[in-house]
Amino acid sequence: MSSPRAAARYGRRARPMPSRPVLAVLAALVVAASVGLAYLGYRNLGDPPIQGHVLTWTATDAGRLSVRFAVQRDHPDRAAECVLRARSRDGAEVGRVRVAVPPGGRDVAVTADLPVSRAAVIAEVFSCAYGG
Repeated sequence: MSSPRAAARYGRRARPMPSRPVLAVLAALVVAASVGLAYLGYRNLGDPPIQGHVLTWTATDAGRLSVRFAVQRDHPDRAAECVLRARSRDGAEVGRVRVAVPPGGRDVAVTADLPVSRAAVIAEVFSCAYGG
């Protein structure tokens, strides 16, 4: 038993700890939430299922670039669509075009014409996605 003096000095008894089933449920919820967040992070930030990069590009005339780019994909039987863009020395976008990539191999090379509004210093694959 505690004396009234001790209660005045140290306060009342601590609250009882939650029961084991409550702790088990809370732990299961934390684990499930962690697994869910890990999956979403992997899906959104992991290796993309399709990606492209420029191999070469040349200016064919004053208002057009010829761009050869490679596409790597994990579903070679699906059509894809890539967006190419050109930028000027100051970083402004001076041309953009969507290019259809037909079903084929896992690694394919495609050549496309990219119309530009002024001189470009770089051509790049902005994005690639299935469908289109």
